[in-house]
Formats: sequence, structure tokens, C-alpha cells
Amino acid sequence: MLKHHNQFFKGLMLFSDLLCVSSAWWLAYFMRFYTRIFPSPTTYVFEHYIAAWILIVVIWGLVFISLDLYRPRRLSTSWREAV
Repeated sequence: MLKHHNQFFKGLMLFSDLLCVSSAWWLAYFMRFYTRIFPSPTTYVFEHYIAAWILIVVIWGLVFISLDLYRPRRLSTSWREAV
């Protein structure tokens, strides 16, 4: 039961992190093409941005998992978590 609960929260944390990465990607996209902050861009293909977004989400997901960011730290000290 505890392991199932732990897996659920690991998945939830990974999902929320990937949601933040996706939000940052799309916010940057809309700031670039739909605001006057940056000079007028040249023509672009929306499908390229979709492909890049999928690639970025997959790579960041693998990075988050490989760095073991979602390991339970119940017995660890605050100092160890900071390091």
C-alpha cells in the first residue's frame, strides 16, 4: 500500500514538473510571436515548435528521473537534502 501511494505521488510530482516545463515553453512561444517585446520574427512553422516541445518534455522527464529527484527522503536530514 505504501509503495503504491509513493508511486502515485512520484508520478504526480513528475507530471507537475513537466507541466511547469511545458508552461514555460508555451509562455516563451507566445511572448515571442504575439507580443511586441521582441522584434517581428521571420516566418515560422508551428509544427516545428510542436515537435521541439515534445522533445523537450521527453528529455526533461528523463533528466528528472535520472537525477532521482523523486526519491523519498523521509529519513534524510535537511542538510543532506540541500547538498
